[in-house]
Amino acid sequence: MQANNKGVSHTPPKTWKKIRDEYVGSNASMRELSRKYGISVSCISDKAKKEGWKELKAQINEKAEQKIVESLSDKQASNTEKAMDIIDSLMDKLSEAVKHVNTKDVSAMKSLVTSLKDLKDIGVFEVKKTESEGIKIEMGGTEDYAD
Repeated sequence: MQANNKGVSHTPPKTWKKIRDEYVGSNASMRELSRKYGISVSCISDKAKKEGWKELKAQINEKAEQKIVESLSDKQASNTEKAMDIIDSLMDKLSEAVKHVNTKDVSAMKSLVTSLKDLKDIGVFEVKKTESEGIKIEMGGTEDYAD
């Protein structure tokens, strides 16, 4: 539809509401809306300025972005909590395995060492060797010591 000189006063309020809602709620440009509804860009622009459409669009976009950030933060926190629960469970199992492993069982020792290396690589704990204390294991802000 070709834009004409149909002015603000000749356009029904329902049409202006559609135009405003489409402008505010989508990425439609005033030029696209002008073509779609047959109203000149200058009339749409004047109405938008008078009624604060750009500010409304900015507010809506800001609220939408805030909701997305909150949703992603909640999801990340939930995933982190699940990961920490899994890591805690693995650490408990590895701790028990260390206590009961047969040091002559090479396969069991390799499996245990591999598991410990994997956990160390993802930053679950850090191993430090000291002369006075033996091996020092630092985990999540707490320290455990092994001889």
